[in-house]
Amino acid sequence: MAMSRVLLILPTYGKFFQRIKGLEWIAPPIGLAYLASVLEKSGHEVKIFDMQIEKKSLNKVLNSFKPDIVGVSSSTPAFNDAINILHQVKKFNPNIKTIIGGPHPSALPKETAAEPCVDIVVYGEGEITLNELVNNHFSLKNCKGIAYKKKGKVAINKIRPPIINLDSLPFPAYHLLSIEKYYHPLMKDKRIMSILTSRGCPFNCIYCNKNIFGHAFRERSAVNVVDEIEFLIENYKIEEFHIIDDNFTLNRKHAIDVCKEIIRRNLDIKWATPNGIRADTISNNLIRLMKRSGCYSVLIGVESGSSRILRSIGKNITLDKIKRAFKICKEEKLETTASLVIGLPGETPDDLRKTIEFTKKLQPDVADFHMLIPLPGTPVYNYLKQNGLIIETDWSKYSFHTEPVFRTKELTKEEILEWYKRAYREFYMNPKYIFGRLMKMKSISDVRANFRGLSTILQSFVLRK
Repeated sequence: MAMSRVLLILPTYGKFFQRIKGLEWIAPPIGLAYLASVLEKSGHEVKIFDMQIEKKSLNKVLNSFKPDIVGVSSSTPAFNDAINILHQVKKFNPNIKTIIGGPHPSALPKETAAEPCVDIVVYGEGEITLNELVNNHFSLKNCKGIAYKKKGKVAINKIRPPIINLDSLPFPAYHLLSIEKYYHPLMKDKRIMSILTSRGCPFNCIYCNKNIFGHAFRERSAVNVVDEIEFLIENYKIEEFHIIDDNFTLNRKHAIDVCKEIIRRNLDIKWATPNGIRADTISNNLIRLMKRSGCYSVLIGVESGSSRILRSIGKNITLDKIKRAFKICKEEKLETTASLVIGLPGETPDDLRKTIEFTKKLQPDVADFHMLIPLPGTPVYNYLKQNGLIIETDWSKYSFHTEPVFRTKELTKEEILEWYKRAYREFYMNPKYIFGRLMKMKSISDVRANFRGLSTILQSFVLRK
């Protein structure tokens, strides 16, 4: 098998944080690093070009590395840039094989494969599919999980089943990442790394994109997870870990086993769950063990303070269970973030008022309000499109903290935006919240972090018209 030179590219995401300048979270491309590690294991030479942090031009990288294959990972807001990148690649050398994967191409494989600059779309989990393509010199007919052009039309092969044994995957190729350049805005003085301990989520929330990891929940063994944590501590001096699973606590036993393994090895680490956990998966024992093993912060998916809306969006959780989850976390002195969505179908001004008031009663350390992003491939996107409620077709605008790309039957685009601003104003300008934050500050770094966060919120959501 001949060795190939594979360049994996992540388009820049920085410009999509239009309303939260100063609070960008520049996270490492763990997905590309997994792809790279599998390809390297097969003997191929791989380079990761992360355009979030790298200042070199694409042509300079292409000239120096001279790849045979270029792969780009694309979310929805980055899709236009991803296609432009592949156009540049083909212009540089039309013989380079171009591959695109990620959430957006996985949601729209047929449309993506029709792009002139795209040779192959990899949809779903990509490790086995990409490795098979490269190893078999792009034999397409029997390769599952791809879309491509065939005699002027787009062919879509059968979906590839999910990877069941996640322990069989090598650790991500961290040596290909400039680890020191990644950061969280409130912890710029720490070395932080994202890790995945599981894949998939069996729930059916209407706004959630399941096109990569699917509904089948699979987990790595606790030993495998903590081996990776220890590897990162020893080799890269990582001080903090962000578990970015769809839902780390879904299998409570697995989460407990991970915590116990960290404790057993006496690892002195800090970790958080910034992607969110479900309130109904939380127990006193689990949160206690999470705290003991170094967890200091959890994000909980609240979404709405209206029971009717929680049912209609497929969340299938009660307000009482959400309140109980926050109570348990506070008893263990974990920092809490409530994640909430503004502009859900069926949501009325009365529902939004309930959401704001419910969030105040929960008293999270952080309230993270988002306007709904109807991503292609999700039930909510299909519903809005079928009802003529999508008002923006520029994919670059399907991002956090930008103006709504839709309206609902109940609210105009302008009303959704105004409720979004109102939610931030009412929560963060609440004297009870301000007093509570002041009481929790224990150090100068706490004061600085809170001042940075509050000033950004004021500029973005209170003072900005």
